[in-house]
Amino acid sequence: MRKQDQLQQLIHGLSANEKRYFKIFSSLKTGDKNYLKLFDQLGAYEQYDAQTIGRKIDKSKAALAHSKEHLKDVLLRALRSFNEDTFASSYYHRQLEEIELLYSKEQLAWTFSKIEKTLNEALKEDAFQYVLMLLRWYHTVGFYVGKGSYMPEQINLEQKTLTALGNELQYQHLLYRFNHLLNEQKEMVNSKTGNELKELMRSPMLTNSKKPLSNSARILFHRINGMYYLYVSLNKTKSEKHFIEALKIFKNNPLLFRAKARVYCMMASGLINVYNSFEEYGKASKAIDDFEHTLATQKYFSKPNLVFGWNHVMLTRIYNLCYSNQYKKAIEYAEHVQQQQHSIYKQLSVPNRTDFLFMTAISYWKTKGLKHALKISEQLIRTETTTNNITLVNNRFLFLLIQFDLGHYTTLQYLLQNHIRWCRKEKLTGKKIVLFNKMLQELCRTNDYKKHRMEVFKKYLPSFKNSEQSIEQRIFDTLEIADWIKEKTR
Repeated sequence: MRKQDQLQQLIHGLSANEKRYFKIFSSLKTGDKNYLKLFDQLGAYEQYDAQTIGRKIDKSKAALAHSKEHLKDVLLRALRSFNEDTFASSYYHRQLEEIELLYSKEQLAWTFSKIEKTLNEALKEDAFQYVLMLLRWYHTVGFYVGKGSYMPEQINLEQKTLTALGNELQYQHLLYRFNHLLNEQKEMVNSKTGNELKELMRSPMLTNSKKPLSNSARILFHRINGMYYLYVSLNKTKSEKHFIEALKIFKNNPLLFRAKARVYCMMASGLINVYNSFEEYGKASKAIDDFEHTLATQKYFSKPNLVFGWNHVMLTRIYNLCYSNQYKKAIEYAEHVQQQQHSIYKQLSVPNRTDFLFMTAISYWKTKGLKHALKISEQLIRTETTTNNITLVNNRFLFLLIQFDLGHYTTLQYLLQNHIRWCRKEKLTGKKIVLFNKMLQELCRTNDYKKHRMEVFKKYLPSFKNSEQSIEQRIFDTLEIADWIKEKTR
């Protein structure tokens, strides 16, 4: 979609309850309600067409643009109201508004009581920016309730909070740098990247566990180390230890879930990835069960964060089943979550749904459910909005393999021509990708499967056995191309 369609994307992403609330919210407002017609029209069309929608609601192009701005304003106000208890920021802003309101009404004792209660909560969840604002109110109102005009304890707390906030910011900057270097290494930009990562990890901030000054900073410390030992150093023991330590911090400080629930989900997924990566699939399954239990029982998870969490649970579950070669169970699980009446599957983000469907297609392909695999793979190609996604790239190659396994050799010859052009366009021209395309071309040119095709498979098998680190190797590792070729030579 083009940039101008952001409003339409937002409307399509609303839950049924959010849409219902918006209609109720709008009914309580006075004035022109033409924006409701625009809301319905934007929800009815998949693509934005100003001319068609303008004709439907009898608006010129200029008037339509104005109506969109008005609708955007009303919709965002409705969503803020609907989600007022959802986000930690909403909670603290509301508390600060009530403090200011009570103060303006000279309800000083009540105001001070609310300041103390909210300040205590903010300290427990490391909401440092709100701690600083609440301490300003503490000094102001405290004077009127007999706390004096000079409060050394609160001044000291303010200084400690500023120090802790600066310390957390340092770790946040280290995380930004780490992620940048990690992504560069994955893309194999240059050999310098690996050395820069090692140099970063030698920083005292990342080697000395006493450097973090708050729970938030400690979580970042363990998060960076956990990812480094999992994805770069390949050290199972150390990566497992760091992810477990990060999860313990949440367990011992439940209020952290309110503001950092998504970080918890990433740490839980990190631990699961450790076990899957080192083929400890039973431990991975147990970690997923623990993750599910936390989502079901932790009261500080907001609705959007629950959706985010269940996104991770479903993905890690299907990956765990596929990695452990339980493809039939993976298919059963995929069908189960998609058939549930109120399935969280419907709320999967686009990238996560893409990954989930791709692993489902892999499972069908591995269990010879080739027609089901083809249908899902074809669906992913039809609905592509970007090719800047390794899963969608993987799926392009899977689609060709399924066509071959179905015996669609004539169709495959035609598809290969388009595929090769697509590879050039996307700059996927590495040696192995070229060899893969050549192998399929040779396989399609022969009618003698038992003799000539066997020779073709044997010829290309050595090229796909090594495990060099590159994007193209990641494609062929995911699809287990070497195993696929071996099976054909038996």
